[in-house]
Amino acid sequence: MNRSGTEGDCFDLESIYTFKSNCNLTYLVRCQLHTNSFYAVKFHLKNHTDSGDKYKFLTNRGNSQIILNTVLVIMESLVTENPYVSFGILGAPLLSEKSKFKTKRYRLYSRIFSTFFSPLTFSHFVCKKSSAYLLINRTSTTENLKDKIEEKLIDCYDILFSFKNSININEEE
Repeated sequence: MNRSGTEGDCFDLESIYTFKSNCNLTYLVRCQLHTNSFYAVKFHLKNHTDSGDKYKFLTNRGNSQIILNTVLVIMESLVTENPYVSFGILGAPLLSEKSKFKTKRYRLYSRIFSTFFSPLTFSHFVCKKSSAYLLINRTSTTENLKDKIEEKLIDCYDILFSFKNSININEEE
C-alpha cells in the first residue's frame, strides 16, 4: 500500500508492506521516501501500530531472522525499482534500555547491513549516539548526498545525527 505524505509528514511517499512471521504475527514495514531517493525504513508488529513505543517492543518469539530477512528483501526490491536509492534505519532502544547509544538493535543492524550491502554499491555510515545506520548509494549523482540526508533527518526527526564512515565503526564518539 502507498500513501502520499501530508503537510504534517516529512516524507513524500510511504510504502507499507505487510507480512506474517512464522509465529503468525503480522508485521508492517514502512518505507518512507524522502527527497534525493532516500528511504527511512521502519518496521513493527501490527498490533503495536497505535503505541508510541511501537518500535521498542520485542516479541521474544525467536523470529528476528525471518523479520530482518523480509526487511532486506523489501529494501533489495526498492533498489531494483530505483538503482539510486539510499536507506536509513534507526535502532530504537528497547523499553529496558536507558540510552539511545549503540542499542541492541543498532548493533544487530550494523552487523547485518555491513554484510548484506556491498561497500562497492553503498557507503556505510553510522551514528552511534542515536543508533542510526545510513546506506548512501554510490551510484547517486547528487552532490553531498550524505550531508543533505543528514540535514533532512535532523529536520524530520528532531534528533541530532552525526554520521561517521563505518570504516571507523569501532571509534568512540
